[in-house]
Amino acid sequence: MIKTNKKKATRTKTARTRFDVLRFWLKRLGGLLVIATLMVWSAAWFFLSDTDERLYQAAHNKVIEVSLEHGFSIENILVEGRVHTDPDIILGLLNVQSGDALLEFDPTDAHELIEQVSWVKGVRIERRFPDTIFVGIDERVPIGMWSRNDRLSVIDQEGAILTDHDLKRFSDLIIFKGPNVHKEAQGFLSLLGAEPIVAKEIKEAVYIDRRRWDVLTQNGTRIKLPEQDLGLALRRLALSHENDQLLTRDLISIDLRQAEKIVVRTNPGHVQEYKAELSSGGI
Repeated sequence: MIKTNKKKATRTKTARTRFDVLRFWLKRLGGLLVIATLMVWSAAWFFLSDTDERLYQAAHNKVIEVSLEHGFSIENILVEGRVHTDPDIILGLLNVQSGDALLEFDPTDAHELIEQVSWVKGVRIERRFPDTIFVGIDERVPIGMWSRNDRLSVIDQEGAILTDHDLKRFSDLIIFKGPNVHKEAQGFLSLLGAEPIVAKEIKEAVYIDRRRWDVLTQNGTRIKLPEQDLGLALRRLALSHENDQLLTRDLISIDLRQAEKIVVRTNPGHVQEYKAELSSGGI
């Protein structure tokens, strides 16, 4: 009966595995050195001689052939930062297929094309040897929808128009109305964001005469905001809602244009004044 030293066999197997991995990467490294040498040689040959384009192309093709023999072909595309950008558009602009030579891919050309996509604020593209293209996207963030000419468009904080298609996924965003209002939207949202109890009830914001805002609540009440001290007016509205649930009442309008009072108009047409209950510490 032959006894087997399992511990020794395991060590031997582990050593072989490590050797195989090392041999694999040494082969890849050797391939890179060969390719780099060929590229330098062919470039020098072309610029320091009277070689015509056909011979240079032949040298270039040889470099690509050697790179493929050493496994430097495109097998993976890694995209980071994509949320709303259409992945098919990215793949189309990269214009590569599995098995293409990684050295044939030009990150500069792809960068110029992908940067023109509306959702893309910035992009970084790299070849990652031996077989990967990396695309890092700095994507624009939608903040609202701009209504113009009876058509909605999603906008970002800089007022850039991102898309006017498949808008159902953006139904929770505020709709802005008014000429060039997309340039004012971020400033208004910054003030509104300070009063989340008010913000969650607002579905539309209308820029009146390019100087002040009217907003519409989820239940259709129009809130008339003042030209000055907008943040203070929103604070008064938030306090009134906390005390009297003003934003969820069945009202036609809430007028905050006067600093000393809030005027509400009910559906039957009656007008009622509400004193703004400000905190004792002042606002």
